[in-house]
Amino acid sequence: PKFTQLFLQAVRSKEVVGYDKNIPNEAGVAKVLKILKPLLEREKESFDIRVVVVAPSSLEHDVMWARIQARDESYALNCITTGKDECYKIFKTSFFNDCTRFLRTIQQVPNVAVTDLFWAPTEEGWGPFVAKLMADKEAISQPLA
Repeated sequence: PKFTQLFLQAVRSKEVVGYDKNIPNEAGVAKVLKILKPLLEREKESFDIRVVVVAPSSLEHDVMWARIQARDESYALNCITTGKDECYKIFKTSFFNDCTRFLRTIQQVPNVAVTDLFWAPTEEGWGPFVAKLMADKEAISQPLA
């Protein structure tokens, strides 16, 4: 798939790659590992792949749903092509409930960076947080190999 190719290309060519897993649950984590596994097996000596996990401290249902409602057709999940009722059903059952179940689990993993910035109305506050992550990346990252 195109995403897999682009993701692996970025991992091969960039020092740091940010990846926002839209469904932060066990399946989402497994997908990233599945994508990276062949790269690690074939080119292990070429890469030191480390992961920094960032998770919200809580989930904000209304903020999350409002963001989904504001999406255009370029997103797989949107109210325009799916219809508002069906879109909400998918959001609630396949996204929000999975995230709710997985949140405490992921927050317990050592070195996970937990933040409320997911719910900030703008990206203004992300700068200092990202700078701190970059400064601490060696200490808080988890090696995959």
